Amino acid sequence: MVEDIRNIDDTKVIAHKLSVLETLLECITILSRHEDLEKGMNHLLQIIREYFDSDRAYVFENNYTKGVTNNTYESVKEGVTAQIDFLQNVPLSAVEKWLEEFKKNGMLVISSLEADVDKNSNTYEILAMQGINSLIAIPLYDENKIFGFLGIDNPRKNFEDISLMDSVTFFLVDFIEKRKTQAILERLSFMDSLTRLYNRNKYNMVLDSYENKKVDSLAIAYFDLNGLKLANDRFGHKAGDAMIQSSAKCIYHVFGENSYRIGGDEFVVIMDNISEEEFNAKVEKSLDLFVEREISTSYGVSWRGKDNDIHLQMQEADKRMYAHKNNYYENLRVRKNK
Repeated sequence: MVEDIRNIDDTKVIAHKLSVLETLLECITILSRHEDLEKGMNHLLQIIREYFDSDRAYVFENNYTKGVTNNTYESVKEGVTAQIDFLQNVPLSAVEKWLEEFKKNGMLVISSLEADVDKNSNTYEILAMQGINSLIAIPLYDENKIFGFLGIDNPRKNFEDISLMDSVTFFLVDFIEKRKTQAILERLSFMDSLTRLYNRNKYNMVLDSYENKKVDSLAIAYFDLNGLKLANDRFGHKAGDAMIQSSAKCIYHVFGENSYRIGGDEFVVIMDNISEEEFNAKVEKSLDLFVEREISTSYGVSWRGKDNDIHLQMQEADKRMYAHKNNYYENLRVRKNK
């Protein structure tokens, strides 16, 4: 009789181990087959969440430079409120004890919020607000540094067995590294090598995005340098390149990531949901920087409210820029003939 019970227990253990292995293999398959990394990660978290029958499965990534941690991925059980939008730029101090626990024990387990967590702590406040009574969290390491963690909220089964989470973290780290590499490569493909501004490829993508994007206002500024050919002819292409780089700095200093180099000496700025007054003030500020650097530029601006149209406004800005350039060369011709 005792032998029969032991055999039954052994069978359960083996069945459980097989279940973990099958789930782990499914996780690995998901990550290896998905070309879309975002979808692959979300599918993976869904599998983990279902294995533990939990409310949420999620990944946080730490930004030690800014002193914050961010919820970057999340799978939520039907009927449970998603938290990812609310858990951005969370101070690292809020998870400081978690990081200490990770280093000490290799994991964090909260069996009961009321019994295990100080009611006066940020952790208690954050978890209670989300309706979390229990959780499991496993750190994610980049070499010897914790860069984030995988978490499970309110697990209802397999609570005492975290072998799946422990095993899958290796693949999560590999996945996140691939995502970062992909982001860098994407950034490089959209970056102009001379000025470090976005290039025409990115510009075209942004133009397309506005065809289905509704904004309260849209502002365009088109800049075209005057005298670049003359600088190239007189002082060589290095001087011309320096002029282009200096111009890019004037634009980026004011408009940041909204700046694009779309041609040799042509730059475009695209901004939305900005008032006409504020945008015009930015344009004037950039023009002042051009003057300080002794660079002549022609420009055209188009601003519209809810009746905005990206393609029509590009034509308007382009037309006004060329009118400005014609005036520049006409004044230059008049001065030469005096």
